[in-house]
Amino acid sequence: MADALEAHKLQLVSLHGPTSRDVSAMRESAMPLSICEVERVRDAAFSTLEHLILHAHHAGVTVCIENTTSEMGDPNYLRAFVDETRLTGLRFNFDIGHAYLSDFQEDERIEKSFAPLHDLVSSVHLHDNHGEKDEHLPPYDGTIDWPAAIKVLKSAPQSNVPLVLELKERTGPEAPAAAEQIAAAKRALDRFEETWT
Repeated sequence: MADALEAHKLQLVSLHGPTSRDVSAMRESAMPLSICEVERVRDAAFSTLEHLILHAHHAGVTVCIENTTSEMGDPNYLRAFVDETRLTGLRFNFDIGHAYLSDFQEDERIEKSFAPLHDLVSSVHLHDNHGEKDEHLPPYDGTIDWPAAIKVLKSAPQSNVPLVLELKERTGPEAPAAAEQIAAAKRALDRFEETWT
């Protein structure tokens, strides 16, 4: 995979926290913790993010939290969390594929998911789906209206927001080789850039 990324001059950059219950026997604490358990983790999330933001600032790193399809990942919940906790250094990563899975009408999903976050969006994850599950397809391979989505993304007050193509590698006997998948991703990104300009 690294060779194919290099051949297409692409960079792989992303770090995600756990999104499911951790019941590993190797954990030091006796209590499993998941960011999906809203009541139990709100205070822990605040404390952890407060420390991360402080250290990240000194390292020149921006800490972003991402909209997801979970209760804590709902854009309105995320915005309320940031406003209530006054974590001024915290920003948002807007995941357009996750937004397209929201409960809004299909033609309003991205705009209504983006609205509460727009002034604090510092990065965007680009991927497509068919509005039913988190497929992580290249843009234009699902049913997202990309010209409309680009218009929404361009409404962010911060210019030059990093756009990250976040795709799942297809595996199995019918899956194309990694190099072919990366070439398809590059074509999708080129098409996206054409639409953007």
